[in-house]
Amino acid sequence: MQKVEIPADALDLSVLWEVTNARLDEYHGIATGQARSSFRTAQVAITAGFLLLLGFAVLSFRTHSTAASITIAVLGGIAAGLAGYIGRTFIHILAAPSFEVKRRPQGTFVLISISR
Repeated sequence: MQKVEIPADALDLSVLWEVTNARLDEYHGIATGQARSSFRTAQVAITAGFLLLLGFAVLSFRTHSTAASITIAVLGGIAAGLAGYIGRTFIHILAAPSFEVKRRPQGTFVLISISR
């Protein structure tokens, strides 16, 4: 096993402060990017579901058979419901961290005040 030499200034408060701030900035960037991606995916899923619902509604009105109209309308409802579920799931993933921050504000305040 090799012995690792630690520089004398590696444990100075200013060095530790900079390392901690760099880690917090990196974490914040990752968390913000994930939230942005989740929100964008939710918007796409919800929009796709609404467009599918409209498309199936138009298609069901253009058919001449009652059975085909009902089948297309049911398929449109299922597609819109599935897209809504996917969108809601992504919105829930996005909202979970916010709920934790609101649930424990003193912990968040301590982390923020320590980091700054």
